Amino acid sequence: MDFIIKGIWRNIKMLNKKFTIISAEGLHLRTAGILANELCKYDCDSEILYKGDMINAKSLLNIMAACIKCGDEIELQCNGIDEKEAIENKWISDFVEYNLAVELSDDDKFKYAKYTNLIHETLDIFKGVYKGVNSVFHKNVFDSDFDLIIACFAGKYIKDTNGFRTFVKSTIIRKIVAECQGWNADLDVSSDYGKKINLYWNPDNIYERAKTFKQNVSNRNNILIFNRPKIEAVMDILKANPVPTICFNESVEMAEELANYYPKNSIAYHNNIESRYMYDSKTGDIIRTKSGEPKKIGKTTLKKMAIEGMRDGTYNKLFTVKSLNEGLTIENIEQVITTGGSCNTQTHENRIARGKTFDYANPNKVCVIINLYIDDFTIKIGVNQEDNTDILKDVKSRDKQKLIERQSTTVQTPIWISSISEIFY
Repeated sequence: MDFIIKGIWRNIKMLNKKFTIISAEGLHLRTAGILANELCKYDCDSEILYKGDMINAKSLLNIMAACIKCGDEIELQCNGIDEKEAIENKWISDFVEYNLAVELSDDDKFKYAKYTNLIHETLDIFKGVYKGVNSVFHKNVFDSDFDLIIACFAGKYIKDTNGFRTFVKSTIIRKIVAECQGWNADLDVSSDYGKKINLYWNPDNIYERAKTFKQNVSNRNNILIFNRPKIEAVMDILKANPVPTICFNESVEMAEELANYYPKNSIAYHNNIESRYMYDSKTGDIIRTKSGEPKKIGKTTLKKMAIEGMRDGTYNKLFTVKSLNEGLTIENIEQVITTGGSCNTQTHENRIARGKTFDYANPNKVCVIINLYIDDFTIKIGVNQEDNTDILKDVKSRDKQKLIERQSTTVQTPIWISSISEIFY
């Protein structure tokens, strides 16, 4: 049971792991009793997900009543595990987490500020409209005007009271928005008032505005997830601390470019990865099949190569995007780098947990977790003609804001730093 407990660590709040029952008798009385008794020692909620039903994992009778058979898959979920307790009991490795500020280039600063201004202009037009739209649905469908504007372009999945999702087309959402704001097909556009309503709330105009809004959001986000300063920061970290590392990115291009800097001891793996030719390690020639065709490695084989290569030391740097957020256990990872982006709290915790996995070969491992983010900055927007001083504007970083949100429930407070010299030197 000690093995199971160590194997189910995922993050601070939830331990969950899927298991396949291999005992011919299934989860029988003795093993069910061991499981229930062991979990009762800990002050946490423990459940087994089996065939869509949640079973109290601390109740022997409930486990036995489920009739879990050989070959069945179960998922053990434990909520409320204390992180300090987990480290002391060697369920996870000790760790220290840093948030490292990175500064954009001057050119990217101006681009980021431009897109931010355009985004805010559209948000100012909508300003609270989502509340009225929610009243039409009789529930909180939209969290913000931001959420509503995106839905006006792309539509939105809405959950009913039973948890089922229904897709609402953008045309329907735009029509509701237009009607909430006083627009209708018979609107008199001869008056100034009618012209203004038509300009802002004609469904066709809403669509164009939402389309432009989404593009501006995407352009701004691209600056945050793929930029030279973050690439250089990752390289500086790897130079200062060349230990087995997994680096999570939000951009496939970022992951590939970083891997290209380390051709001998790194590998990139992501969902968009393509089949690759196999090369002879001695000659460098392409390996061919008996028929003479070049031999290729598929996605599944590449994933296996990445994981096994990190474990056996063939590689010591793994660059990925989203495909390895879960289902990855590489005990010898000593460093996790995240390069920012818009992932949520659960995804962030899953990622940094890749380095918290307990390493029996190195029980005193202390994993270094470094989250890169673009800090707030100031730009010059003009010169004061009266005293010839610069006119400056403060720009808030979405990257920093999202990082704060992701870590809002973190138990161990991250250390905010502005230089890697505060970690390694």
